[in-house]
Amino acid sequence: MQINGSIVLYKNEEELLKKAINSFLNTKLEVKLYLIDNSPTDDLKYLSKIDDRIEYIFNNANLGFGKAHNIALRKSMENGVTYHLILNPDAY
Repeated sequence: MQINGSIVLYKNEEELLKKAINSFLNTKLEVKLYLIDNSPTDDLKYLSKIDDRIEYIFNNANLGFGKAHNIALRKSMENGVTYHLILNPDAY
């Protein structure tokens, strides 16, 4: 069983994001994390190099919380993943 998660980024504090990312990935379960970046620049892209279970998606526009998470949810559904967690960037 695989569990996917997504965090929407928008000029977030990097250390807080790292805590949230590492908290989600700290498991023996099969997981994948989508970082959906609504920031005006892709400065946070380097976070995808923390782990190979991370997929970074840069929107180059602030699509909003819901619309950005829907991008990751669609990917999870396309890949047949039953469980997808919507995470806030300060949840760890």
